[in-house]
Amino acid sequence: MAADPRALDECIRAVSTRFPLLSGVTPRNAAREHERLLAAWEGGREASPQWERPLVDRALLTETQRVLHELARGIDRERGWLAIYRERLLELSRDLDVVDAAFSADLPRAAAARFPGDGAEGDAVAERFAACPPPAEEDVIASDDPSDPRSLFSQMRARVSELRLPVRVLLRERVGSLAAAGDGVVIVAAHRRVPESEIARVVLHEIEGHVLPRERGRSRGRGIETLGSAGASEDEEGRALLLEERAGLLSPRRRRVLAARHRAARLVLSGATFVDVVRATRELVPLGDALAIAARVMRGGYLDGTDVLGGVARERVYLPAFARVQSAVESEPAWLDRLGGCRLSLAAWKMLV
Repeated sequence: MAADPRALDECIRAVSTRFPLLSGVTPRNAAREHERLLAAWEGGREASPQWERPLVDRALLTETQRVLHELARGIDRERGWLAIYRERLLELSRDLDVVDAAFSADLPRAAAARFPGDGAEGDAVAERFAACPPPAEEDVIASDDPSDPRSLFSQMRARVSELRLPVRVLLRERVGSLAAAGDGVVIVAAHRRVPESEIARVVLHEIEGHVLPRERGRSRGRGIETLGSAGASEDEEGRALLLEERAGLLSPRRRRVLAARHRAARLVLSGATFVDVVRATRELVPLGDALAIAARVMRGGYLDGTDVLGGVARERVYLPAFARVQSAVESEPAWLDRLGGCRLSLAAWKMLV
């Protein structure tokens, strides 16, 4: 029996909604632990996190894995669009492997299967970014002040309104990135002090980089064009960074943060502990950022003695994706708009040729 793309769309939507990868590896007490760690390190004590695992329905996860493998086997010899669906089903299965292995010593294996490669393709970019001079001190603005039109929350809402996007802008406690886009929503970090120069960059990254490809995909013929193909999230990040660069918003501050994340991910893959990662990233960013980067890169990490090891280290993909998308666009400028027109990766587009 031929696979039904509409049924596959519903399956992908249901699984990615029920078991989002990053939620499945983010500790329940991430924000509280960040504050505790910051106080400890500022006081001279190199503390490690004591993370609480998120709640996961293991029985449902196992059954979902079975269904994904069965669906993927059913379209194993297909080409074109069905091959794109098959690859996304397999990627979702690897997502669930990561969620299942999170906070255990089995995580590195699962994460390596989900994000193959060690990020070496981005090393040259990271070195170049790390060489940027330390940024000058800037005035900061509360991220979440609705009465201040300069705040990140206000600027994000203004851009959503300007483009008449069917997207809510919400405030949440977040550690790490200042904002994140999802299906019909942009989450802005609450209670953060943001350099004014960063606000335009974050708005561009989330709206032009993430929200618009998703919303444009809705007007196309297949659900996967807005749900995302395999590799779409990585190439989307690469394109968003290229948009930042082209808009003149890839500042020295931003470049050093990206280099620190890349360095942190590579350290995690080599067996570094949480304390090792914080020490290394402090060479590029302030202490608070170093702690946030270590927590971000080591999401899902496990306690080994008194320190934490492992982590998803998804940040290994950002600079390689930036280099990959930049190269594609330099070779054929149409790739910039093609990738921004829906949520298909470079590899998925090439399956349609």
